[in-house]
Amino acid sequence: MIEISRHISFGQYVDNGSRLTRLDPRAKILCFVIVVAAVTYISHFASLALCLLFCLFLQWLSRLPLRYVLQGMRMFISFLLILFAFQVLFYTSSTQAASTIWHWGVLTVSWEGIIHSTQVDLRVIFLYYLTSLLMLTTSLVDLADGAEALLRPLRRLGLPVHELVMVFVVALKFVPLLITEVERLSIAQATRGVRFGRGNPLQRIRALSGIIVPLFMSGLQRVEMLSTAMEARCYRAGYRGWRRSKLRALHWNRSDSLALVCSALLCALLIALNLVSPF
Repeated sequence: MIEISRHISFGQYVDNGSRLTRLDPRAKILCFVIVVAAVTYISHFASLALCLLFCLFLQWLSRLPLRYVLQGMRMFISFLLILFAFQVLFYTSSTQAASTIWHWGVLTVSWEGIIHSTQVDLRVIFLYYLTSLLMLTTSLVDLADGAEALLRPLRRLGLPVHELVMVFVVALKFVPLLITEVERLSIAQATRGVRFGRGNPLQRIRALSGIIVPLFMSGLQRVEMLSTAMEARCYRAGYRGWRRSKLRALHWNRSDSLALVCSALLCALLIALNLVSPF
């Protein structure tokens, strides 16, 4: 727990001048939505293999170390293992009996359940990778500007688009800050002799209580400081006639159109391959 920030890259922006970094944030958000929708739909290994090739291509374009992108999976792997075990044990279907390996009461292990659980976990991994890559190649300011530009037509329906986007971006901004704060509090507790990985479950919960309360207090203090800073800069969202200025205008280029077309073609190919592939 003390070195938790070393194993989490979610929410951190890396400006390395890659092709993905230079894309318009509106194009990246649209491509992300299209590909995520396709990945959520597919369920066959042939489509998942094509998705893997696409992720490797994105990894090459991003020029980021694969280990750095996936290091957050270390904190996520236990959840995936638990999800895999539950799906294997409680999976039911009309054709499951033909591939049953072990059965006891309501618990059943079958090859069909193992295959289905593997496909679900692979989709979760791909979704995590795509989300992490979007966060690593897009700054929060660009992400907010791009999302606000795409959702701008919803203003006609009376939705506070700018306020919703700002809340979302601030929440993402607090993820690395809270992780750093947890690491700082863990080091402070460890210097006082607290051992988080030792003892029975009750003792471990008591050890964590020394972090949770200060973490909430520190989070509230940061929120208060942020609100004061925004008021000092005359931030007045919701007032009639108020509009936030942009430091840099968004420009749609040919590369953005090409990325959008490629994402749409990939989505169609994944869905078609998922429909015709028997496995």
